[in-house]
Amino acid sequence: MIRRGGFSRLLLLLAVSRLVIFCLNYQVKVLTRPTGVVFEEKAGLVFGTAYTDIEENVQFHDRRALSLSISLEKFDLESDYNAAFTSAYANANHTNVDPQRRPARRLKTAGHSLLSPYTLQDAIKEADVFESTFAILVYDPGDDTFVGLYSKDHTWRPANKKLFATMNSLAYLLRQLFPERFTPESQEFVLAIGSGDYPQVKLSKLPVTDVATTGTGGTAPVFMFGSAFRDASLYPNMVAMPMPEWYHLLCFEQWVTSGTVCNELTAATHEHGAHNGLEFGEENGLDWDGLIPQLIWRGSDFCYLPSLTRPQKIKPYAYKLSPGQQNTDELATQALRENYDQLTHRWKGVTLTAESEQEAKISGSELPWANIKFQRTLHREPTKYYLEDAGIYPFLRAGSSGSSSVVASPEQDLVRYDDTGIATGEYMRSADLAKYKYHIDLGGGGGTTWTGTVQKLAMPGLLFHHVTPTKDYIHDRLEPWRHYIPVSHDLRDLKSKFDWAESHPREARWISNEGMAFMRHLGSEEGFGEIFREDFVEPLRRAIEAYRPVEATHPGVAWRDVLDASQGGDRMTPIAECSGIKSSRGSCRPMGMAPGDKFKLV
Repeated sequence: MIRRGGFSRLLLLLAVSRLVIFCLNYQVKVLTRPTGVVFEEKAGLVFGTAYTDIEENVQFHDRRALSLSISLEKFDLESDYNAAFTSAYANANHTNVDPQRRPARRLKTAGHSLLSPYTLQDAIKEADVFESTFAILVYDPGDDTFVGLYSKDHTWRPANKKLFATMNSLAYLLRQLFPERFTPESQEFVLAIGSGDYPQVKLSKLPVTDVATTGTGGTAPVFMFGSAFRDASLYPNMVAMPMPEWYHLLCFEQWVTSGTVCNELTAATHEHGAHNGLEFGEENGLDWDGLIPQLIWRGSDFCYLPSLTRPQKIKPYAYKLSPGQQNTDELATQALRENYDQLTHRWKGVTLTAESEQEAKISGSELPWANIKFQRTLHREPTKYYLEDAGIYPFLRAGSSGSSSVVASPEQDLVRYDDTGIATGEYMRSADLAKYKYHIDLGGGGGTTWTGTVQKLAMPGLLFHHVTPTKDYIHDRLEPWRHYIPVSHDLRDLKSKFDWAESHPREARWISNEGMAFMRHLGSEEGFGEIFREDFVEPLRRAIEAYRPVEATHPGVAWRDVLDASQGGDRMTPIAECSGIKSSRGSCRPMGMAPGDKFKLV
């Protein structure tokens, strides 16, 4: 029942309902897949996990994560942390230049090496690897436009809004950057692209290998405008590209249009109530020694790589209460710990915080070491997600008593986070967060946080970087123990690394300063120009050079005829036509979708 709050609460409820339905739809799809054995084998490739059926429950067992490019397991002792830091410090100081102007090390990835020659048919075959959020962008010289093609075999997801936004920007940027290549006298050009929070691929297709042996994928580059796999061997021809939002692709677009670095990557000014920009310490009078010595995080509860994970089958009750027993923070914290392995990573952080608060009460400490909580909105309305990802509902009405067991279900009047006091925290702006000494960028729906990493690197505190199976394009420029301290995907080493930072303040401060220096360089004209050329222009140039036009493979035949003659003719449908003349949102228009059609833009 809707009480006070009226319209604003109704809007909040609608938004929450859509997200819950989104998560549950993915879960139902995953749980009903007929290829359960294949799923478990492929999930192990991505997550480094084994799934075992025990007493009708699916238990989660950690093992060495195959998908992580950083071996975190060897960093178990303080001596190992010291060795890791010493190595990073030595490597960083081999370059005798100003650290704010020092170029970051660039890891070699698919987009920064020679690409294999590919054709229109090769690009179409990449659609077999995906389930959704994938398109073929074709430059048609006959009409002097870019056409977006979407597979009829793919479902249409809300995340395709990001795909459409990507085509808007990409068509414009291609025409601006390579004007001589995109003219009515040119040959067609074809580029396979993905977008959304992360690659919406079929696990059965991983790893993507040679097309000659699999018949699907592996030849044409796939430019992923979103988070990509950290382990490049899972999809060797996938190229991580900037995400379609500010801080990333839209900042690249502004650079091309006006030659200026976007405000989001420069120091915040706070003029006239504005809060966009990065919260560096010097501009805000913040110094390392004056920062609050606590690990801080605020954000939203969200699904975690929903189509690549398998929800755990655990009993849908919270925890048992004895007759007359009162529900307490201690019992709620105990329920979280008992279900820790089934929780999403952000809920794992909430669990660690709840435990640190209990420990602080016992020890008499004024400040728990962790403060990881879901953020209330500006209107102080709490979010209302109840651990759907794990299938459990551990928070009951505060002060309730009942029978020997209390069963929670979606139909019950479940308690909100702030009724227990252990899951939600006060609203904080970036300027508030910058006052803390330690930060963490907990991954969200795509396994990363598109804006959180760059925002927190700039702050005067130290970043604990959440290393997950996915990465963003900018992560290849960052070095562990130089720009951040890496923490494992399940946060099992977070407390020990926090303790190391507290006991090694000089080293921790150096890492923090290196992270800030990296972001200052990125926000300069020199630094942004460097990342624009290397991470955007160069990969696109290599793709243009690698593409073999239809004229070379089918002389005298138009590209549309080749498309119709191949399997793509029956499968690919146009969803967008982009002039590439206007910037950003004005470049493309939807096409080929009647009202109520499966492919309707939402």
